[in-house]
Amino acid sequence: MANTKDYHDYVIKDGKFVGAFEEMYQNVEDPWHQTEEAAHSYSRMDTVNSIRRFHLGTVLEAGCGLGHFTNYLQAHCPSSKIIGMDIAPTAIEKAKASFPKLSFIAGNLKDLDAILASHGFAPDGIVFSEIMWYILQDLDVILEKTKKALLSTGGVLLINQVFYHGGQRYGREFFTTQEEMMDYIGWDVLARTRSETADVTSSYETHTVLRPRR
Repeated sequence: MANTKDYHDYVIKDGKFVGAFEEMYQNVEDPWHQTEEAAHSYSRMDTVNSIRRFHLGTVLEAGCGLGHFTNYLQAHCPSSKIIGMDIAPTAIEKAKASFPKLSFIAGNLKDLDAILASHGFAPDGIVFSEIMWYILQDLDVILEKTKKALLSTGGVLLINQVFYHGGQRYGREFFTTQEEMMDYIGWDVLARTRSETADVTSSYETHTVLRPRR
């Protein structure tokens, strides 16, 4: 039986990164309420629109978790091939069990080149699905490998990320707004949206589409 420990404590606690994602998925049934949130997010609906707009044939969703958003994307983008990837093998096992017709792989974005080579595909689009705060320690390496993969196909990076109004503690030395994130990455911005959540004093969702420069 899963314990009652707050899933946040496995990820970021007291302003410090923990990153125990495998342990979290072993012990928490539904972190981030994924079973409910896949279709209830403006930025996720924007992702569907971007996949269609930019005619992305093969899309890798990094940070797929239990696979509910992967399933949502595939259902709304039937002409595309959506592949879910997560760093936690247990999450991938659960995603495969829930959505056996979809494709899921376990892996770390730091090893993106090796993962793509071993699975034999080149993505037209890569989605960072609410993971920016969790990859900051390796962000430069991950961006470089993402850039290499996308330059090979002329593809784009789609970033969904929540930002906080004045209350953000972790990651402030990197960026605290969508604009600062775009400046940090330094790629060409093809599209961007911002949507306030129900509590406008707390946070807002963003969706950003970027193309790497040669």
